[in-house]
Amino acid sequence: MSGKTLIVGGGVAGLSAAVYSLTRGSETLLVEKNRNLGGRARTVYLPDLKVSVDNGQHVLAANYRATRKFLKQIGAVRTVDFRKRLQIAFGFAGNGTLNFRTWPLPSPLHFGLPLMLKKKISGEDRKALMAFHRAFSAANAEELRRMTVREWLQKSGQTPFLLQLLWEPITLSALNTSLSEASALLFYRVLREAFLAGGRRAGLGLPGKRLGDIFANPAEKFIRERGGTIRTAVSVRKLIFEKNRVKKVTLSSDEELWVDRLILALPPYALARLLQNSGYTDADFIRRLKQFSYNPILTVNLWTEKPLPEPFPKALINSPFHWIFPHPYRNSTAAGYGYALVSSVAAALCRLPSDQILAKIDREFRRFFGKSLRSDFQLNAYKIIKEKRATPSQTPAFLKLRPGVQTAISNLLLAGDWLDTGLPATIESAVISGKMAAEMAV
Repeated sequence: MSGKTLIVGGGVAGLSAAVYSLTRGSETLLVEKNRNLGGRARTVYLPDLKVSVDNGQHVLAANYRATRKFLKQIGAVRTVDFRKRLQIAFGFAGNGTLNFRTWPLPSPLHFGLPLMLKKKISGEDRKALMAFHRAFSAANAEELRRMTVREWLQKSGQTPFLLQLLWEPITLSALNTSLSEASALLFYRVLREAFLAGGRRAGLGLPGKRLGDIFANPAEKFIRERGGTIRTAVSVRKLIFEKNRVKKVTLSSDEELWVDRLILALPPYALARLLQNSGYTDADFIRRLKQFSYNPILTVNLWTEKPLPEPFPKALINSPFHWIFPHPYRNSTAAGYGYALVSSVAAALCRLPSDQILAKIDREFRRFFGKSLRSDFQLNAYKIIKEKRATPSQTPAFLKLRPGVQTAISNLLLAGDWLDTGLPATIESAVISGKMAAEMAV
């Protein structure tokens, strides 16, 4: 491939597009408006604590084949612990923990059998699990496209306990959308590709390093070593069209760049603003971009003098805080033992001041551990990160809004987890979209 490919946006999708553009022989330039690469999978330094943290806890899945290939391409696949078996500790307030681990059996026995043998699973729950397996096997994609997760689960007779134990944690973590609003089709695809795909693909991919050392830094090194160019703290202000092509772009530095191919790896709201500022004539497309809604994720990084009780990851059932993960470095730092406490669909929490969020966490710790965060675990420090537009709201309406990678402009392509890759808006979707854009660029 000859000529220049300009990629706008240095998140995972943009990095994927740049890496695969280079492997196809294109002269590649990536520009990012922030000083750091990574987008929503970035690492930030906290000078007051002298530690680095991720902007949010990102857990991968063992079945993320495209992500694993991408990490292998940039020499970072060993930075993630891709586990062959799913292992989660489900915590119940005042009622102990259900430690769950899949077995090395064919699907769905690898998931269903060890779950059904747990004491907390009643006879009614077991019947409901078998009913859901029948519903899953008979699922119709067109019917699921119109349904929410809650509607599908109610139709298959799921019990309130299973909703709390299984289906709500999976929906929140995979789709960052509530049961009542989340797309049943995307939920089905998550189950099919991950949890029910088979014993060896059911596990999680737990970061062994910070996100910057998994995605941004290795990708930047790969791009620069292969002759690619990266410019940060610069953005594209305007696209200049000629006939059915992008002729050149104007940067925030007032430079003009001629391009052969342009890949915009931007979120919908930023893409709509850029296209509108550029006089893009497809008003219907811009209107669709503006119709996307978003859900926040709140992550509270905690450092305690005393470690929290293992095992991890820990799912907190019926709590406003859904998961606890240890920081990827397990030993204590100067600030103490580090943990990430994650809340999905966290609009209500994001509106609260820090002291009220900490008070809620302390109450939850008393409920689940019988101990105080501040006095018993001896909280040393904390950092609250509010990612207010962490993901699109992945509803049935979202499915209708998602465009493909190609656009009506011959040399303009898109990349991003929100595009129609057939998967939810995840890191896997971001990697796939970037690769697709690089392969379609002509």
